[in-house]
Amino acid sequence: MLTVVNFNVRANVEAKMIITSPGEDSSTEMNISYHVSSDAQTFVMYADNEFFSGVQIAHPQCSALPFEGKEN
Repeated sequence: MLTVVNFNVRANVEAKMIITSPGEDSSTEMNISYHVSSDAQTFVMYADNEFFSGVQIAHPQCSALPFEGKEN
């Protein structure tokens, strides 16, 4: 199965640090993480062909993750 993903942001924001990884059930799930420069409404469009016929839209489940880096 080929999955083509298109990030479409309809505002003056940039999507950065786009990271993908398999979901808990990798045959049907994929995690997509990305950062945007503001509190924009974003979504992911995906299809199983390069022409994007039969496109589907996924709205993200937003969750803030704590930064657990070293303190200076």
